[in-house]
Amino acid sequence: MAAKMAELEREIAAVAELERWIEQNQDIAAKYNISLNMPGRGADPTTNQDNNPPVKAPRAKSIDEPRTLLLPISPENPATSTPIVTIDDLIQVYRSHAKSPFHFLTFKVRASYDGLLRRIAKDIGDWKLREFTKDRFQRTYDSWTATGKLYMAHALVGMVRQLNNFGMAELDNADCALISGTLKTMRFRAPTKQSTEHLTDDHVRAIREEAHNAGWHSMALAQVLQFELKLRQFDVIGEWLPIAEAGASDIIFGEDSWWRGLRWEQLDKDMILHHSTSNRLQKQQEFLFDLKKFPAIMEELEWVGKIPTHGPMIVCEPTGVPYVTSEFRRKWRIVATKAGVPKHVRNTDSLHSEATVEAPNEPRLIVERRTGALN
Repeated sequence: MAAKMAELEREIAAVAELERWIEQNQDIAAKYNISLNMPGRGADPTTNQDNNPPVKAPRAKSIDEPRTLLLPISPENPATSTPIVTIDDLIQVYRSHAKSPFHFLTFKVRASYDGLLRRIAKDIGDWKLREFTKDRFQRTYDSWTATGKLYMAHALVGMVRQLNNFGMAELDNADCALISGTLKTMRFRAPTKQSTEHLTDDHVRAIREEAHNAGWHSMALAQVLQFELKLRQFDVIGEWLPIAEAGASDIIFGEDSWWRGLRWEQLDKDMILHHSTSNRLQKQQEFLFDLKKFPAIMEELEWVGKIPTHGPMIVCEPTGVPYVTSEFRRKWRIVATKAGVPKHVRNTDSLHSEATVEAPNEPRLIVERRTGALN
């Protein structure tokens, strides 16, 4: 009985707080033609001011019935009246709220977050925020790590943290604040540091041979360009982005357009490759590569024969259009395995160094292999 009385007192306090909020926001409500009257506070719950047909009054809630948190409506975000009851509700608001950091991510990062959010919604989306406990989440984390995918489990935990930090900071949600506090007290096994083993000259030579054997000649060229010039994968093969996201380029397939990859137009008659890349601050910098100084690249260009005058350098042979990143990685892993490259060594390890080559203010001529990524 005492517990029920305490709950009733909290309900009364909540109603009083809501009344104070209504009184403070009458001007905003009038601006947007929103009625903030409460039943029993000057308004008949079965009628409205426009004499429209009567509406059924909502039933009273039991003090034992779980309550939903209705967020205040504001001019900046009129959609925030969405009830936040479950993890799935929180995910939906995180995706749509005007102040969500989700909207300020690049397309690729947002796509990665989407994958994490889908997994979280599938596994724990039906959890009510008020039923989130340390033990329950620990069991979920253990199930995520059961397959040995520690990096994925670590990413999922980080996404759950971010969701609830958002709910606490931007939505002022008390349940999210409690969950954020709970997560801070928990300790999760960190993934072991990735191997420092990288691609070697022998690996690259074998990959090129296997790629040619498979008829994937562009892949052999892509591999040697990445390795010798220390270019990132997307700087070589490019990337497909939705037209709605990045605009239209001269290469379009369906609703996507291709950007950033190497093009034959960038190779001049003296075999100097002109290419602009960007650093972490998105500062563009042009580099000039004298390909004549890279024998392995010249060997691959012999496979090309007559150098085209325009178009992407790297294409998927069956389609004749640039690779989708996932398909390039899939095929690369096939030839890398045949070439004897260990499973933990990836195509992106072509940079084989954490050092970077600092970009000068003026275009820089590169005539030899560097020991690091350009940016």
